[in-house]
Amino acid sequence: MPQNQSLTLSLLASSPDCVKLLNLDGNLIFMSYAGQGAMEIDDVDVILGQDWWALWPEAETDRLRDAVQAAAGGETSEFVAFCPTAKGTPRWWAVTVSPVREADGTVGKVLAVSRDVTTLVDRQTALEAALAESEMLRREVDHRVKNSLSLVSSMLNMRARASDDENVREALADAAMRVRTIASVHDKLHRAMSDEVALDEYLSSLCADIQQSIGGTVSLDYAGLGPDLRVKSEVSLALGLIVAELTGNALRHAELGLDGVIGVDLIRPSDNRVALCVRDNGCGLAEDFTPDGAGGMGMIVVQSMAAKIGGALDWVALPDGGTMFRVGFDL
Repeated sequence: MPQNQSLTLSLLASSPDCVKLLNLDGNLIFMSYAGQGAMEIDDVDVILGQDWWALWPEAETDRLRDAVQAAAGGETSEFVAFCPTAKGTPRWWAVTVSPVREADGTVGKVLAVSRDVTTLVDRQTALEAALAESEMLRREVDHRVKNSLSLVSSMLNMRARASDDENVREALADAAMRVRTIASVHDKLHRAMSDEVALDEYLSSLCADIQQSIGGTVSLDYAGLGPDLRVKSEVSLALGLIVAELTGNALRHAELGLDGVIGVDLIRPSDNRVALCVRDNGCGLAEDFTPDGAGGMGMIVVQSMAAKIGGALDWVALPDGGTMFRVGFDL
């Protein structure tokens, strides 16, 4: 045996991994001593000369043949696959199949190195199972929270209708709307597979709920961006509360008649920026209007939610009467 080949085999034999040399047809020429132990092979002579894939489950045959063929063509392949030992012990292996070149540069043999990664795979499997269980529990919590919030909202509305005090009715109705908005976010999270919400779908559904609650006295129009925009749940919650508050303020203070219209628009002035607009065709704002001086909880909530998503509230008088409030924020 040439000295350099003997040295190479000695180095391969010292590796803690399962090291194998194959001919270009995929027949086993050599397996390291550590590899024999890892594969629980008592007599290596029994397997030498066999096709490498004969030691693997039949489902892996094509992949191993392709890897050997690729190595014969000078390419290296890497993959993770399952293969029990000769004694049936389950094992997962990280496999690298690479060409071994002769002195003239041609590929003469194939080197296959398999590292036992069973512990890592088992840990990953356990982690994925734990994450799946955690996601299932989160969705269940969102579902229960949504149902509880819906119940609270219904009770607040019942108390509002039963009260003889107009201020009490208004306060309870406002509280019910805020609770219903939060419940809508939890409903979308329950239906989604992640902690992101399809913003257009969510705001469209919220506006439909608001329209149903106010009846036919005022028309509520919604214009969105389409189904491709998704945002974190906290962003959708903030925007939902902003819509609910600005809509409620328009209903109470804009003196909308039978032809009153409240519009909710979602626009995208640039790829990384979105603006939420709530407009009405009412009487407009006082010339000295400021959110801080408007009084009531509504504007406090709107400004707080806008700041939470890194946005700011501004407003403008519309040419045909009415007002538009706008909150711009970065995605």
